[in-house]
Amino acid sequence: MSIQTLEFQYITFHYPQQSVDLFCDLSLSVGPGWTAVIGANGGGKSTLLKLACNRLEPLAGSVLHPGLCLYVPQRTDEIPPSYDEFAYSYDALSCKLHGQLGLHRDFLNRWDQLSHGERKRAQIAWALYEKSDLLCIDEPTNHLDRDAMHVIVKALQNYRGIGLLVSHDREVLDALCTSTVHVQSPFVSKLSCPPSQAMEEMRKQRIAAETAYVEQGKQLKRLMKEKQRRSAIAGVQDSRNTKRHINPKDHDAKARIDGFRVSGGDKVAGQLSRQLDSRVSSELATTQSLHKTLGEKRALDLSKSSGGITLQGVKHAARVLLDTQQAVLSLGGDRKLFLPPLALSHTDRVGIRGPNGIGKSTLVRHLLPLFAEKSIRSWYLVFCQAKILGLITRESRV
Repeated sequence: MSIQTLEFQYITFHYPQQSVDLFCDLSLSVGPGWTAVIGANGGGKSTLLKLACNRLEPLAGSVLHPGLCLYVPQRTDEIPPSYDEFAYSYDALSCKLHGQLGLHRDFLNRWDQLSHGERKRAQIAWALYEKSDLLCIDEPTNHLDRDAMHVIVKALQNYRGIGLLVSHDREVLDALCTSTVHVQSPFVSKLSCPPSQAMEEMRKQRIAAETAYVEQGKQLKRLMKEKQRRSAIAGVQDSRNTKRHINPKDHDAKARIDGFRVSGGDKVAGQLSRQLDSRVSSELATTQSLHKTLGEKRALDLSKSSGGITLQGVKHAARVLLDTQQAVLSLGGDRKLFLPPLALSHTDRVGIRGPNGIGKSTLVRHLLPLFAEKSIRSWYLVFCQAKILGLITRESRV
């Protein structure tokens, strides 16, 4: 495996449906080892990974890729290309990855029956087997319980190429990554430290930018006030040094004004006022620059509180939502899930627990059509490492 550097050179990119560039003149260099790619949802993290792996072509600029580039998507619907070679190879690395990540050789034949956690482990194992120069992984621990997450982290620690890793799990990022790229389009910033340290540094930079902007505002306000004072004095002197309202026969007053003009005293206040013009222009430019910097630091600061997901529902009129008989659900191959009779009322809240691949998603998918038959509105969310069914709230033994 040849180790090179991933280089983004003045990249400009936006999707066809966008009128504003997602990235503009982006320049970035990433070396060997794992680099965390962090930022708010929709900020451009996945796009950056796809540009790095040549999944997307920039509109301008160029990306210098190392030899073999692989992208592991967040979704697990599709079987990775060339997965059959990995599944049916019995060399040392294939056997090690199958054992380390708890994979079976028949995963290829029953991919649709696998849990999301099993598919994710298979994706990661295949990617490591390919021995790529650049490996970009989007949310590697989605759908995984804590034990499986630690297995994935241990496997990824053995990777020696250039790695870009997107994850909302800071524990995973800190365990793997030695550098961090903050992405909140159009802003991108790289720091040579783990994500937690980088986030603290970005918080400090945001506070420093806010302080500098406030102090600059005070300085500009003082300068503008002095400018107004000097302009007012110049205006008063101008009104006093005109002969427009003097009686034509008042020769003494005219002589005093003529003497003041000859001495140059009538121009002093105006000159003092104009001397501040360049300083005011300079301070305005500095203020605008600090405001731009502040906007960038605020966008890249992930320590700020952000809104989460809120689900709203109503209590169903029926007191009993579901009353099922015992059932046997197929998990693929000879594996089966034995479901006892299950009754759910309109006030129940049930947590579904168990290791990856045990049948949690299969159970939920079995229940959803039963809710639909009774015209019960339901949500099925796959969020990070938890499956949540909003209608079930009582712990059930399965």
